[in-house]
Amino acid sequence: MLGLAPTRPAGTAHPTTRPTGSAGAASWHTGSAAGAPSDDRPHLTDREREVLALVAQGRTNGEIAAALFISTKTASVHVSNILAKFGVATRTEAAAVALRDDLV
Repeated sequence: MLGLAPTRPAGTAHPTTRPTGSAGAASWHTGSAAGAPSDDRPHLTDREREVLALVAQGRTNGEIAAALFISTKTASVHVSNILAKFGVATRTEAAAVALRDDLV
């Protein structure tokens, strides 16, 4: 069967499926059932955390670029990566997740 991807068992998600919660925003929880600390949030690089903080302040890509001494395109790529990691579609949703989960 050349060219065909292997099938997944019924009910299993595609490996790139993003978690969703209320209103389509990703929901990340900390702590495990046994009380041991765990962090289910996606990993953000230090630069992505800096960009996220500026996004949460309502900054544009151009303003983020100027503040961080990077190009507007690079700022845009960082924002896109953050949106993908959070499984959200907009900057507003990313800011809401960041504020809700005390990421900024």
